[in-house]
Amino acid sequence: FFLISRAMATAPQVFDGVTWQEVTPPNLRPSEVPIKPAPALDGSIFVNLAHLKDEARCAQTIQRLFDNAEDKASVFIGLVEHNENTHSKNCLAMYCENAGAGGDKKKHPESCPHYSQIESLAVFDLGAKGPTVSRALGRKLLGNQEYCMQIDAHSDFVKNWDTVAKSEWKATNNEYGVISAKPADVNEKADYGAGGSKEASVSRTCHVEFNNARLPMFGDATEARNLKEPLLGHGWSAAFSFAKCHLEEAVPYDYFLPQIFQGEEFPRYARMWTRGYDVYTPTRNIVFHDYSQPPAKWRDSQLQRIRAQKRIRTLLQMSEGDLTEKAYANLNLYGLGKRRSLDDFYLFAGFDARKYNGGGSVADCANQMWVPYPTSTSALENLYTDEADSEMHINPIMPLRTHPVLLSNADAASHLMSKTVKPKGIHELPRVHVPLTLAHEAHVAQEVLQKMEKQLVDRAEESSAPVKMLVGLWVFGIAVWMFVFSRSKNNSVHAHGRARRNARKMLNGHKDM
Repeated sequence: FFLISRAMATAPQVFDGVTWQEVTPPNLRPSEVPIKPAPALDGSIFVNLAHLKDEARCAQTIQRLFDNAEDKASVFIGLVEHNENTHSKNCLAMYCENAGAGGDKKKHPESCPHYSQIESLAVFDLGAKGPTVSRALGRKLLGNQEYCMQIDAHSDFVKNWDTVAKSEWKATNNEYGVISAKPADVNEKADYGAGGSKEASVSRTCHVEFNNARLPMFGDATEARNLKEPLLGHGWSAAFSFAKCHLEEAVPYDYFLPQIFQGEEFPRYARMWTRGYDVYTPTRNIVFHDYSQPPAKWRDSQLQRIRAQKRIRTLLQMSEGDLTEKAYANLNLYGLGKRRSLDDFYLFAGFDARKYNGGGSVADCANQMWVPYPTSTSALENLYTDEADSEMHINPIMPLRTHPVLLSNADAASHLMSKTVKPKGIHELPRVHVPLTLAHEAHVAQEVLQKMEKQLVDRAEESSAPVKMLVGLWVFGIAVWMFVFSRSKNNSVHAHGRARRNARKMLNGHKDM
């Protein structure tokens, strides 16, 4: 009995919120295994980091990233800052000052440790539109790194986190694997660390539910323990995600989802899964999170939020969305992939967002079967293409990523306009550069957001015809008054001018007087 109890205590298990479930090895046929990892490259890691007026914690996070990395030279940071003004210290400057580089920003490029490994993009806080948009801007700073990690700007890390993360990813034996878990509280780092009481435990996302806006979101994390290898799951956390960087090429963050916080993760996970990416719970904790209250919130826009929520419902084919193939196709790379279907995704997740019943997901929390897909289908291929028109959103541009993994040379010149993308294999690393500028994409994105707001305003105006009539009459009255007043004023000015000229003539003894 003692031996059985001891074995159960060390066996891989998952807590589903009610009971502990045993993890059983998957029974897969040789033809039903993921695509094997491509040959290793340089092992470099890009860290997507964004903050809103949280400079102090952000600077501390950068310091922790480098301090706890085993191979510091292989860590590169893409920093998106939303600061109040240019006169206050930004995150990068605070990091450099804390690292002993002094307060003179002009000297930081030479004196600040790892300065050349940090690319930064600054947008005033008034321009912040929520974490989804900020994370999307991070791709402007992505170079040719092999791995990409996404975290929040108030995080801490285990020792040698870079080596641990890469080891966990390689253990998935899946080129399209993603390591992700909701980070434990930074105050519990000692408990979850080596020798701690929770060393063998890691959070696991299992359940999906609807939020107050009736959008699907992942519920509170449960727990897994004693995992011997990363465990396939059906949840994804934006607070810690680690994968090959081609994930950012195939499933880029959707810039056109402003004002979205709760509900950010589930739509992107749906896009990942239908494009062939699989999320795994790591065997141990890698990232820890500071859950204290953030210092600021982005500027609210109800119009943008309503439109973004409808866009999510369109993607997930919910009844409140635009349920036309044209709308699906116009999402382009921000839409569903062709490797797996949406129906299969909902079956895998145990949650169908199209059937709102107020309940949560029912999938097995411990044991998920890997769903195969045709390997000849690229992660870049869209499920809907035929009905796309001029409203189709252009694919994102990564100006610093001159060696995209999933694009062939032929695709590089045409993928922004073509309806069907046919890339070369994952193992090819062509040298290409997409010939569009950051300013152009920013201009297009701004036009789309403005169009979103205009459509909402137009619809609101259509439902208030009497008010429009009154406003029209009021404007017409103002115009008439201004016309009459302007004419009377001009006549008065002209008369006054004539009187002054006649008086001058009289004083000068003009012959006509």
